Amino acid sequence: MPQIEAILDGYADLHIALRQGDYAALDAIAARIGAAMDEMAEVPSSAALEVLSREAVRAAAMLDAAGRGFAAARRRITEIETIRQGLATYAGDGRRQMIAPPVAPPRRA
Repeated sequence: MPQIEAILDGYADLHIALRQGDYAALDAIAARIGAAMDEMAEVPSSAALEVLSREAVRAAAMLDAAGRGFAAARRRITEIETIRQGLATYAGDGRRQMIAPPVAPPRRA
């Protein structure tokens, strides 16, 4: 069934794109996988469904890991921006007290 091969090729391309960080390619790859699924005229065999399921689970795990990586990067950027604004704490009387002045962003050569 050529649609099965197209779906599996799409999953392979998805895995490559994720490993290479080519996130811009993900929409087109997902569209190709979806189109191949839409073109299936008959129900695949149980063996084919097993392979497709395994690849779908693998793709979901990789996408989840990429999402966690993006979330970690956003948190780190927020931390850096917070540090650039200066570090502060609260004194015993409740007043905010700067313990490090704001930091200017580094200059590029």
